[in-house]
Amino acid sequence: MRWKCPAGRFWADGGDSVIIHHVAFEWFPTVTDADVADFDTALGALPALVPELISYTHGVALRLRAGTSDYGVVALVDSASALHRYLDHPTHAAITAEFAPRMFKTRTAVQLHCAPELASLLAPNRARDAT
Repeated sequence: MRWKCPAGRFWADGGDSVIIHHVAFEWFPTVTDADVADFDTALGALPALVPELISYTHGVALRLRAGTSDYGVVALVDSASALHRYLDHPTHAAITAEFAPRMFKTRTAVQLHCAPELASLLAPNRARDAT
């Protein structure tokens, strides 16, 4: 598959663009604050273990509008192959195996190309390293 960015460039697998991976979770009604804290702690370990992550943030939804999810994750990676390495990382797989069956009522993910201006704000060291 090929994607076209607004400037007209194409990437077959993410190419030279940064990819945003966003996941939104809705919990089962039985999920407790302790469950969420454990999940949050587990996810917090990933940036130190997964070198493909350029930037990583996660947390309980702010609920500023009706109809939002319960929790979100945003990860920035350099390419589609880096995204697959992150998603296939043994620790990521273990977190999913441990928490998904008892916590995730729904899980929705989307990947987007990140505008260079946004990438430089979200990962300023990476943008500086590229020059």
